Amino acid sequence: MTAFDYVILALVTVSAAIGVWRGVIREVFALGAWVVAIVCMVLFGQTVAAALPLSGQAPWLQSLAGYATVFIVVFVSLSVLGFLFTKMVRAVGLSFIDRALGMMFGMVRGALIAVLLVLVAGATGLPQTDWWKESASAKPLETFAALLRSKFPDDLAKRFKVAAGSALPGGEGLAERVYAPQTKPNKPYIPSPQPSPPEGGSQTAFTVKDFLCVA
Repeated sequence: MTAFDYVILALVTVSAAIGVWRGVIREVFALGAWVVAIVCMVLFGQTVAAALPLSGQAPWLQSLAGYATVFIVVFVSLSVLGFLFTKMVRAVGLSFIDRALGMMFGMVRGALIAVLLVLVAGATGLPQTDWWKESASAKPLETFAALLRSKFPDDLAKRFKVAAGSALPGGEGLAERVYAPQTKPNKPYIPSPQPSPPEGGSQTAFTVKDFLCVA
């Protein structure tokens, strides 16, 4: 194992430990709180900003206050709800299941974070270092990072051109090799053999197939 492997192992271990401590219910609620809070902020931030008593302030400050208010209210509300729901579940004797599922959730989250870090690090010189190339976990993470990159729009994927591929054989990304369009090489045209014409006949007889190919 290299330093890269120890970093990834520490990341997954810490994430799993947090999952055990918090439990899967609080973890899911925490993740949902971020997503829902951001969506609500985008949808209702400007409406709330117009209702705030900040008409004398700069427009950007009023908008910022509206977006921040929506995000904080939604995020805190869902976080408290997740905490209370976790207490209820553990009170009925499901603490072990909650913590076990929380550990699995944390491990998956840690692995996903590692993939994102590899995708970003691929745009730097880190994949060219020996401790990266000799790592046992770098290749699998690069594979998933390349698959993730292949889902990006073309203009965004170009910014991660080196990502998930610089440490692979040939210096090209897995996404380029897997998802590159497969083109068949053009085969040279070889006329089909023709029977010898009768004696005294024309030497320029063509079949319909030959005519179409030549055309």
